[in-house]
Amino acid sequence: MSAATSPSQAPLPNPPASPTGGFGPLKHKAFLILWIATIFGNVGSFVRDTASAWLVTDLSGEPAAVALVQAAATLLIFLLAIPAGVLSDILDRRKLLIFIQVLSPASRSP
Repeated sequence: MSAATSPSQAPLPNPPASPTGGFGPLKHKAFLILWIATIFGNVGSFVRDTASAWLVTDLSGEPAAVALVQAAATLLIFLLAIPAGVLSDILDRRKLLIFIQVLSPASRSP
């Protein structure tokens, strides 16, 4: 370096090339697989919610029963969303994500 440039003014190295655009992150294979798995998981949850509401409607016909089933299905998400956000800020996100993805199907089995 010359005397005219100080270490704080040294040129920065070029950042690694990253995909641009709205679908750029999908060019990474691991992210694409995770994204597709999340879509399938969400569709499965929506089908389960619809099927449970339909079943309660067929069995009882009471609107209050359908509302109770839907409230019970979403209550845990409502109660655990903020603590889960806090945990994701404190813990290693990669390990937490792997743990949740392994635990999620096990919690839904009968």
